[in-house]
Amino acid sequence: MHHEYMRIRDLAPDMRLKDQEGNKRSLKDLRGKNVLLCFYPETRSDESEQEAHEFATHMAEFKARDTEVMAVTPESKRHNRRFAKEAGVGYPILSDKRHKLAEALGTWDKENGRNERATILVDADGRIDRVWEEPDPEGHAREALAHVSKVNRQEHWEGSSIMGEVVQEQDWGTIEEALER
Repeated sequence: MHHEYMRIRDLAPDMRLKDQEGNKRSLKDLRGKNVLLCFYPETRSDESEQEAHEFATHMAEFKARDTEVMAVTPESKRHNRRFAKEAGVGYPILSDKRHKLAEALGTWDKENGRNERATILVDADGRIDRVWEEPDPEGHAREALAHVSKVNRQEHWEGSSIMGEVVQEQDWGTIEEALER
């Protein structure tokens, strides 16, 4: 079933949701960092557990790329706390019991009354960068990590212009010499 996701470059909605420890989290508080929101239909599934474990395994790599990972479920914080402990998840799992964030981002399946499995990357400016619909839990964390690395490289070069600017870290000589390298 296809849902109407927010469009790429749309500003992500800012809502405060509680994580499994009762801490309030919002996208606005994380501006300046990428945020991966992993929507799970439920935590009582092998797919959710596998995906959560794979993201947990790569947490240091995501942190090194200025990227926060957060899961979103329609379940209670108490249930999410138990899931985090059982699955070895050290990142926030947000409780979206009224499914307001899921509806706003387009991941709520009204017909079945649950989240669609999806991952949404919100960039450092708070805009939607990428949506993975029904990702395969196996290898999804590595795929997301590769995409975040690409986004960070693009942002690194954004605002820089090869033509008309001298790259200060290197002495390229003349433009002709630089183009020959």
